[in-house]
Amino acid sequence: MLKLVTDVLLKPYFDEKLRAFKYQQYFSYADRRLKKGKKGCTAQATRALGIMAELARNYPHRLQEVIDSICRFIREEWKKDRAYDAGWDDVVSTALSIVSSFPKKDPNGHPYYVELTQIRLRGIPLKGINFSHCVLWETEFDNVNMTRSSFAKADLGGCQFMKGTSVEWSDFTGALMNVADDHKTTTFDRTRLWGCTMLDARIDKCKMIICDDFDPQPLRDKFENKLEVEEVDRDQG
Repeated sequence: MLKLVTDVLLKPYFDEKLRAFKYQQYFSYADRRLKKGKKGCTAQATRALGIMAELARNYPHRLQEVIDSICRFIREEWKKDRAYDAGWDDVVSTALSIVSSFPKKDPNGHPYYVELTQIRLRGIPLKGINFSHCVLWETEFDNVNMTRSSFAKADLGGCQFMKGTSVEWSDFTGALMNVADDHKTTTFDRTRLWGCTMLDARIDKCKMIICDDFDPQPLRDKFENKLEVEEVDRDQG
């Protein structure tokens, strides 16, 4: 009888306690490695990101905590006022790929909060990345290939898509474009735009310097003075 009571009532309780303990142990280990940032080494950071990805799969109810840790790591180490360290490009690519692969909404249908603000990304390949529902305001994309990506319902206030960047065939449905706290307007500066969908974006203020065959006229017709367009020769792109 005692064994039956233990198996039926106590074992599930202790199993759950053990799972919670294991989660906290692994999370704390990985979070400490990420907080070291570039004071540590790329191998440690990559291992920590792998642990976080595994925790997200096995403990989905703790996903927001995992997202917060990875996003904090990215914001701290790639923020705009820090010197850019190209030696860590593979690490930031891994971090962004992991956090963008997570479910966008919790079981109640509410979007997870993914804050990737005020960072600078330069010269990294991010083809097909899913930035939908992400908060990206005041982020700079410099020579970043994001062909066939999604920015659906992302906050792009003050984002700078700079020369050499590609968002060709990307989805901007519901994306917010406006002026951010640094007084910069969402800007596509000689960014490759061909094939991207923007008619269903929410454009309150946006500037486009166009150097490819992207046709801005439908956007001009819809958003009028909310959209500033300048066209330059392809050779200037």
